[in-house]
Amino acid sequence: MDLFQAFLPKGWRRSGTINVTLAYVCDIILLILWSISVSRQDTSPTGSTIIFSGNCDLSTRLNLILHLLVNIVSGVILASSNFFMQVLNSPSRKEIDEAHSWLRSVDIGVPSLKNLRHVSRFKSISWLVFLFSSFPIHLFFNSVVFHTAYEGSQWHLTIATEAFIKGAPYFPPGASLSPSGAAGPGYKWIEGAYGYAPPYNITYYHFNDSLGGCPFNGYGNGWPSPIWGYGESVAWDHYRNASSAIYQSISSVAIEAGAWDVLNATSCQMEYLSCKPRTDYSDVVVIIDLEDSAGWIRSEVFDFGSNSSLTSHWDSVVHPDKANSLWFSAQCATVRDPQSREASCNNTCNGALGQNDSLFFIQDVPPVQEPWSIPFFPPVRLHNQSLFGEGIALNYAYNALLVDYCLARPAAHPVCKVGVSNALLLVVIGSILLKAIQGTIVVWKLSSESLVTPGDAIQSFISNPDSRTQGLGTLQIADSWRLEYGLRRRWTPIAAFDFTTSINPRKWERKQPLLFYVIHKNHWIQTYSFLTANLALLLFGLICLNLTFISTLLFANTPQLIFSVCYSVYNAIITRLQVEKEWNSFSQSYQPLRVSYPSGHQVSTYRLQLPYGLSIPLIGISILFHWLASSAIFLYVVDGGYLDGELYSSSSLENIFHVSNNSLITLGYSTGFILLVLILSVVLIICPPLIFGFQRLRGNMVFGGSNSLVISAACHVTTLPGTEGASCLTEGNQSDSPRGKFCCLPVANEIIGLMVVDIPLLKSQYTESESVENRTQVEKETSLPLVQRKLRWGAMVLPREVDGLATFENERMVSHLGFGGEEHNITEPEEVRYYV
Repeated sequence: MDLFQAFLPKGWRRSGTINVTLAYVCDIILLILWSISVSRQDTSPTGSTIIFSGNCDLSTRLNLILHLLVNIVSGVILASSNFFMQVLNSPSRKEIDEAHSWLRSVDIGVPSLKNLRHVSRFKSISWLVFLFSSFPIHLFFNSVVFHTAYEGSQWHLTIATEAFIKGAPYFPPGASLSPSGAAGPGYKWIEGAYGYAPPYNITYYHFNDSLGGCPFNGYGNGWPSPIWGYGESVAWDHYRNASSAIYQSISSVAIEAGAWDVLNATSCQMEYLSCKPRTDYSDVVVIIDLEDSAGWIRSEVFDFGSNSSLTSHWDSVVHPDKANSLWFSAQCATVRDPQSREASCNNTCNGALGQNDSLFFIQDVPPVQEPWSIPFFPPVRLHNQSLFGEGIALNYAYNALLVDYCLARPAAHPVCKVGVSNALLLVVIGSILLKAIQGTIVVWKLSSESLVTPGDAIQSFISNPDSRTQGLGTLQIADSWRLEYGLRRRWTPIAAFDFTTSINPRKWERKQPLLFYVIHKNHWIQTYSFLTANLALLLFGLICLNLTFISTLLFANTPQLIFSVCYSVYNAIITRLQVEKEWNSFSQSYQPLRVSYPSGHQVSTYRLQLPYGLSIPLIGISILFHWLASSAIFLYVVDGGYLDGELYSSSSLENIFHVSNNSLITLGYSTGFILLVLILSVVLIICPPLIFGFQRLRGNMVFGGSNSLVISAACHVTTLPGTEGASCLTEGNQSDSPRGKFCCLPVANEIIGLMVVDIPLLKSQYTESESVENRTQVEKETSLPLVQRKLRWGAMVLPREVDGLATFENERMVSHLGFGGEEHNITEPEEVRYYV
């Protein structure tokens, strides 16, 4: 382990090397998985691979688990990318000095977009590479794994007596003389229209309680209107052929239906007169109560006129005088409109089950009838017998069919699938590889002079003070904000005299503001604006949109991108709050600097600026929200035909997702996950920064621990070479003290002094009874450079450089605010006193 650490770089490069290694490992694993996927039979690099096919509950759970793994991997990669982006965002001392020459500040220790205009071109380009290489991960990674659901739509309707399932004779198409797709004996097959036309004019009228009379227009091209609600149209001559599909279907139902589940009339209505997909039951036989009769006799049901050709037409298929246990049979489908949020669907057999035949869409589930009586024929429902056609009369005893019970076939277990898109996975692999390569370049090529943490900046400014901020020890973050938006000119040595003579002492006012006010309002607005935008987008997913496949793919993953932006600004504001708390703690006690390359009493940095107790939970929150977002809005692939597949039904997509031609590929959403995202957003994102921000700062200190101007102004340390390191503001009195010497000024007939500590005196304070070890330890500590020892911020004597430049009124005492060591005898600033 020690050998490993000996070869591992130090500072941020150590964390960078670990991040790059993780990126390479993840990329290699994904490349291996991609190679295994494309090597399977019937797959290609541009297609997809089905990795699971079976039980839908298992496939749903597997899909959630795989998406969780995807978001863990993407979270680790993006956290690594954010690490490098913050390092690249960190300015060097040279870049800070350039910004300070215009009295512009840069941010230290926090993610900041404004730093990009101040850092080098290499840093900016590298930062943009990390940024743009994240887009494919956001927009495609969660769609690499897709789930294909199954919701059946096809079912077969048979209306018959109980004798039908017990072997009684039957004559297709049934006693109703209505082939599948027709609603009476007078309907004619229109070959070009592939359907039946009613035996009346192109336009006919039906009567609706709410509409009065509504015209039903022609089908087009001169053909009469086909009838809706009686199943899939089957040509009349197929019923003459015992080997036809419809004939075989009726025969199999007669043999098998006796073993199906029994549903009472109420349950049958709720199952088949609704918009439910065919997942529980498929085919159904509606058993009609004819008391003791085994079936219907054609001559008793219909009376054809003496001049009608229908008698000879029907005699060849349905015997006029024999009981027919079959009334009607048709292939049906229940199809729902995916663009409608209401319970609207197309039930192609709603007319045969007694609903208005021209009501193609069932907007609401019809009320349950008890008992259930089916008015099968449209003329009966419309109270117009003439609609049967000329020469056709219906016996009123058969106006309605009384349902006894139903026999429903249990639906076969649906097959759901989980697949992997090879093309999208390859794009993600390329993006991760680009990040890993760029990270390697940054670790190898970026100079070590970047000031990554406020401790790095404090060390740099104490070691090499910035003359531009000399005498500005009271500079606050609010002052820097005013400078950002004010007129400015470039600082030059020639202008130094004009600048330095403007130093004015400032009366100190003790403030203990909320952390909330230390962060600029723009940062709060950005944070919650992005969050609101993402939540609005999630809610917008509840609106079904007619989008193309590519736009749907991008829209489904856009929340991933916005959540990452939210995480970045959220992480930035938490980091700013944490930096300010750490900065403020320097006014309460002597503390070591936390720097990238520690020495002496200095301590090493965390992963970057945040402690692991905050950074790891933040990464966990990011992964959690990315996973929830992938489950809230997603690419939805459903097979089985229940949802109308006209939106994106194309052969190329069917081959990619391994679905049938009646499938649907669209934008899906989960109201449960959207609600969960909304709740957790309030609990984990909106509230914590506000709660954190309403904490009061305990220390008595200037604010702005992440602002380079504030840090620079606080790092002009008074040097103390004996008693020569301090001087009086004006010629005044000096008084001796057992603890040192005072530089005093008269103020209102009283003496106010600021003590100047003599280092030799500090060393001589130990009595002879004190241990040699203690004295040795103190001497050892004071022999270290100041930046390597524990520091504190507060009041001290004026530096010699500022002594002659500061102004004062009424000979009031002026002191200096800044960092210093224990030998500077740092004291807390006092109200009413003046400081520079």
